[in-house]
Order: sequence, then C-alpha cells, then structure tokens
Amino acid sequence: MGAEYMLADPSARPGKTYEYRLIEIEAWGTTREYGPYRLRMAADRPG
Repeated sequence: MGAEYMLADPSARPGKTYEYRLIEIEAWGTTREYGPYRLRMAADRPG
C-alpha cells in the first residue's frame, strides 16, 4: 500500500553513531524487519 516512516530521537547526541531498526507489524500479525540503519549525528556547528 505504500507508507512513509519518520523517527525523531530526542536523546541523539552530536558526534555519536546510532543504530535503528524498523519492525513493521501487519494487520494479520506478520512482521518485517528493515535495517539496521547506522546514522552518525552531525557535530554541532557554531551559530
């Protein structure tokens, strides 16, 4: 059917690397796992 997912991680800190997985649970109970996605947060830039 198509979907779009977003994740906000307020605990993520600049300069650190994080790993995320998306687990999709369908209406009839089957699951699909996507990832892992490894993301490095950009360092703070002076304003």
